Amino acid sequence: MRINKSHLIYDKLKKAIIDGTYAVGDQLPNEQEISQKYGVSHATYNKSMERLANEGYIDRIPRKGSFVKERTREVKKSLTTYESFTDLVKHAGFEARTQLLKYEYRSKSSLSKKIKNYFNDCDFLHYFERIRYADDRPICLTYTYFDPKYLEQIDPSKLNTSFSEMLSTSNVVRDRSHIEITATVASDEQMELLKLKQDAVLKQTVFWYQKDHLIEVTYNFFIGDDFSIMQDMSLKYNGKTIKKELF
Repeated sequence: MRINKSHLIYDKLKKAIIDGTYAVGDQLPNEQEISQKYGVSHATYNKSMERLANEGYIDRIPRKGSFVKERTREVKKSLTTYESFTDLVKHAGFEARTQLLKYEYRSKSSLSKKIKNYFNDCDFLHYFERIRYADDRPICLTYTYFDPKYLEQIDPSKLNTSFSEMLSTSNVVRDRSHIEITATVASDEQMELLKLKQDAVLKQTVFWYQKDHLIEVTYNFFIGDDFSIMQDMSLKYNGKTIKKELF
């Protein structure tokens, strides 16, 4: 059986961090040491370290190395990898929970002009609102519109769990996404549901496609202090060419 070396490196380093072999502030083996030990490429090494960084185990400092960090109770989203909300919350050390607030099978006439334009070939759409929790603390409000041609029926009781997992078990594939992020002002209802004292939230709009056909639009409203979005990038000069590497 072929061994996934990026998973192997990730698992071994994560275990060593958790059991205290590497304490907070310790530097992890560098790329050369890992490559010599496991015979892996830069991409494989980078994938392992990226995952540890995304999950809050290490800080990657350019030209210095990777260092064990004190884990914070914060949910972080990397723009270079995809994880469901449930996985993000679990990796941050919380218990993930979802509560369905509303589910409707909405006619086109009841939709806003913007949504009509997104789904101009649909007469009806699945629509649902959910609140997402980290432990018992509300962290996100989600509003989703979904094309019923790709999933004819939705059992509302299953919307209290991961929607991504439900699509997977229904063999619905979303193979491309486009994300827009803005700061916005929460409505009075959102402030009450999220138990906010301030009205600023992070709005994330996600467009999901299947073979270039838009099948889902989801609006996520996150409490800014509890959710951050990150992307690491290095620029390499090669003559007149600038090479961008995301990690």
